[in-house]
Amino acid sequence: MSRNGEKNIILIIMATFLFATLIQGLPYGFFTILKLIICLGSTYISIFSYKNQKFLSVLYLIFVIILFNPVVPIYFQKDEWKIIDVVIGLSFLLLIFLLNLNNKPDIESDKSKSNKQTLGENFLIKLAKGNVSLVITFWLFGILGNFIFSSAYVALFTFTGTMEISTELKIIYFIFFLLSIIYSTFICVAIWRSANNYKGPEIYRLLSKWYVVISIGLFIGNLVKMFW
Repeated sequence: MSRNGEKNIILIIMATFLFATLIQGLPYGFFTILKLIICLGSTYISIFSYKNQKFLSVLYLIFVIILFNPVVPIYFQKDEWKIIDVVIGLSFLLLIFLLNLNNKPDIESDKSKSNKQTLGENFLIKLAKGNVSLVITFWLFGILGNFIFSSAYVALFTFTGTMEISTELKIIYFIFFLLSIIYSTFICVAIWRSANNYKGPEIYRLLSKWYVVISIGLFIGNLVKMFW
């Protein structure tokens, strides 16, 4: 995949998360994850913007990183943050058209094309083996995929919160819980293996693996809270 393709995917995902802040009743943890995603994605794009001498974009992305950094947080009122989130989200969508990075194919894309035995594989098998680009695996299936699952989980509990807990409802909860475990496990394995195959900057390989470790830790912590 070209750098432009990677850049567009990351910008769309970051914009989606920013626009999602308009939803009422989001848990505090969502905004912590939001800051991490914005900082990580902006850092990734700024590095390649610098390599392509897009210095205005680099300066703007550094400003975004400072604004959303979770280490030394900047405080605004809730309504002010919503305006900031929408403006930054729109600017990310604008960068899709304004920021053109070098179209040189990704190293791992070349490797995947030259590896003939993977050409006939089913996409899910390639994903599980780590033969799909780390950018696609991490951002599309890891970040956005888990966000969709979490949003659906919250929507389910919101919709059924006032209902009597029947056997049918328990079965629905269990099926959804089981699917989330299967999906999360599959994606964690896919991200870890894709990171092992990644030939780009070492920092992205390490950050991706840290994401997997943290995700597993949070999942185990949630299980402990549920059953103990």
